[in-house]
Amino acid sequence: MAKTDLTATQIENRKMGEAVAGMSGDLRSIYDVCYKLYSELTGNDIVLRYEIGQHVAAVLEEPDKYGTDAAGLLATSLGEPVSWIYSCRRVAGAWSLEEIGAITGKEGPGGKRLTWSHLDAIVKENLSRRDRQSLLSECIKKGLSVRDVNGLVLDLIGKSGNNQAGRQTTYVAPRSPSSALQQMHKATMAIVDRQKTWGSSLFDKVEQQPGDYASADFLNELAEAVEEQSVLEAMAAQNKRKLQVVLATIREVVERGQVTAGTPASKRIPAVKRTPVDGKKRKKGDGRDRRKQARAGEDVAAGNRKTKKTKKTKRPFAEVVDAAKTIRTRKRKKAREPVTAA
Repeated sequence: MAKTDLTATQIENRKMGEAVAGMSGDLRSIYDVCYKLYSELTGNDIVLRYEIGQHVAAVLEEPDKYGTDAAGLLATSLGEPVSWIYSCRRVAGAWSLEEIGAITGKEGPGGKRLTWSHLDAIVKENLSRRDRQSLLSECIKKGLSVRDVNGLVLDLIGKSGNNQAGRQTTYVAPRSPSSALQQMHKATMAIVDRQKTWGSSLFDKVEQQPGDYASADFLNELAEAVEEQSVLEAMAAQNKRKLQVVLATIREVVERGQVTAGTPASKRIPAVKRTPVDGKKRKKGDGRDRRKQARAGEDVAAGNRKTKKTKKTKRPFAEVVDAAKTIRTRKRKKAREPVTAA
């Protein structure tokens, strides 16, 4: 049998055809409607995705009629991940069609409009209707990015960042310039190491098959990533300038003080040794022994005089048993005594 090399697009088309062939008659009718809406999607079309979400919600409410894997079949047949299908359903269940029309008609600073990713970020967690509306108003008023909305949602549900336990992650500030440099080095090397995986996982794949990733959500994520890299670039340039100033300052001090660079401070600065007042050297532990002798009331000048230890006599086992029985008997009698009011 001859081996045929299929492209990623051909493999995807084959999966889509197999998904459609595996649908029941009822699910196939829903698919035809969703496919027509999906084919009309252009850019950030929130209303059409909302209508798809309404049909998806109807399918998921009747698993006996449409099947338990209806969401997976619909997602594969449309060439989208299952998360996209559930995203449509969440948004459709959060607002009415009239509310969606009003939301899409509003503009923020600079003419920015809300995207589908904004709505999905708001409904991803189980927020109250009041919280959803306040987030919407905040997004439109300030022109927040999707990442900003995700942060606000996490704050509302009591989480911080990606911490699934809900505990706020605290940053421990370095205690010295040396530890700050070590933290800076680790963070820089972490980015350098991840850069290798970004090349193969992001840039190469998108350059080879750009049509497979042409969507409004991915376009918004790319725009945010460009802005974040710009911020990172400005921070890196600022840190570089400051490091150069510090480097020049320390180098001048080292050269002026004739101190070799890289020499530990403990070797450059001689340690100050304490000498006794009488000039005599003390043995290690001598002061501790003298304090013990003074507390015992012994004469220090007489030297270390050993005292005899008295041996403790052990009580016979029978006496110990009898004493324990006596104690238990007393406790029982005391418990039986009636409590008299004061």
